[in-house]
Amino acid sequence: HEAINHALKFLRSQRNTMPLVDAVKAFLKAKEGQGVSARYIDDLRLRLQRFINAHPEASTSGITTATVSAFLRGLDGHATTKMNFRRDLHTFFEWCASEEIIDQDRINPVTRAATFDSKDEGIETITPKQFESLLINADNIILPAFILGGFCGVRQAEIARLDWSKIDLAEKT
Repeated sequence: HEAINHALKFLRSQRNTMPLVDAVKAFLKAKEGQGVSARYIDDLRLRLQRFINAHPEASTSGITTATVSAFLRGLDGHATTKMNFRRDLHTFFEWCASEEIIDQDRINPVTRAATFDSKDEGIETITPKQFESLLINADNIILPAFILGGFCGVRQAEIARLDWSKIDLAEKT
C-alpha cells in the first residue's frame, strides 16, 4: 500500500507539470497581458532566465525548496539581489499553482527557501568630487541621466521612462 500510495502521489504531481522554459514563457506572456511595465517584464525575464540556465532540463514539478535555496545561495551579489530573485521566483511559482502547472496541494518551493538579511547593506553615496569626476568622464549619451539623477533627484526608473518631449529647456521644466 505504501508503494502504491507513493507512486500515485508521484504520478499526480507529474500530471500538473510543464518544462520550466515553457512555463516561464507562458508566465511572461500572461504578465504582458496584464499590462505590467516593459521594465518589469525585462527584469522578470532576466532573473527567470538565469534560473532556467541553472536548470535547463527541469520541469515545474521537479523544482524543490532545496533546488531554489541552492540557486539563491550560489548567486553572486548582495543579499538584496538574492531576495529580488527569490521574490520573482515566488511570484512565478504562485502563478504556476494558479494555472495548475504545479500541483495546487504542493507548497510553493520558494516559500521555505533560503532568505538573506540585507539590513547590513547601507546605501552608498558618492562625494561631490566623485560626482564631478563622473560628469567629466561620462559619455554624452548617458550624461543627461546622471544630471537628472544627481541634480534633480529623478529616480532611475523615472529616467528610463522619460520622454524627452516633456523636457522644456527654455522654460527650465
